[in-house]
Amino acid sequence: MAKTQWLERFIKAEQLPDSYASLALDHFLPLAKHLIPIINARRADGAPFVLGINGAQGTGKTTFAKLLIGYWTEICELNGSQISLDDFYLTREERKARADKVHALFATRGVPGTHDVDLAINILTRLKVLRDGEVLSLPRFDKALDDRRPEAAWPKALDAQDFIIFEGWCVGARPVSESELEMPINRLEAEQDREGLWRRVVNQNLAGNYQRLWSLIDRLVFLKAPDFETVLNWRIKQERHLARISGPDASHMMSDREVAKFIQFYERITKESLKTLTEAADYLFEFDRKHGVVVG
Repeated sequence: MAKTQWLERFIKAEQLPDSYASLALDHFLPLAKHLIPIINARRADGAPFVLGINGAQGTGKTTFAKLLIGYWTEICELNGSQISLDDFYLTREERKARADKVHALFATRGVPGTHDVDLAINILTRLKVLRDGEVLSLPRFDKALDDRRPEAAWPKALDAQDFIIFEGWCVGARPVSESELEMPINRLEAEQDREGLWRRVVNQNLAGNYQRLWSLIDRLVFLKAPDFETVLNWRIKQERHLARISGPDASHMMSDREVAKFIQFYERITKESLKTLTEAADYLFEFDRKHGVVVG
């Protein structure tokens, strides 16, 4: 199958604008091609290549991950899997228990401390040693229900993996210094975390097992938004797009005001990543406000 024909099908299936073709051809697919020798070298050593993808809400990291996995499986005939940090959220009951025990804000999924990191480490470790003829169920989280799907509904990874894509809004993120936690960064922290307990626990979680999880990644791609204000605008557009394609099932989608409140949970770590991951990531795609890649 010709690469351009496959890309046309991908854009249509994902309901993306025509402009995505140049973004993919000029920037994303060259990286996919560049990584093939690295994937092959890792497989020659008996292990799959693990690519981490970090991008703030609305940057298109999930679509980018789908593009890579589609190209590598359909064009390059490799075998691999895509998993998301979102799929390892604690169940709604588990988050409620954490909210009752630690801080009420932990009832809302998103930040470090609302994921089952041990499960993520277990799944990623097992996926790396999967052999031909073996099957592994991969957890999935249902955001409409705000809960993990039953295990019977989890997708399957089959056979030895050539690559694994692991994407998430804070994948590879680093904790901030304690001094930076003293002052609230937004209205959410000022009004609902006046003593700073929630943000300190979030930071402690990020400094702990999350770093163990990140250590399983071989290379990290950072999809960098220009600033947090743009992240809000992109996240609102994303929610509207999801509402359009969801049809009658769009009742769970958020209003613009709800999105603006929701992303305050993500603000501190997102802004820190905009500073630190620019240099720390192995590959950087820096976007302008129109979602074009800044060159040079």
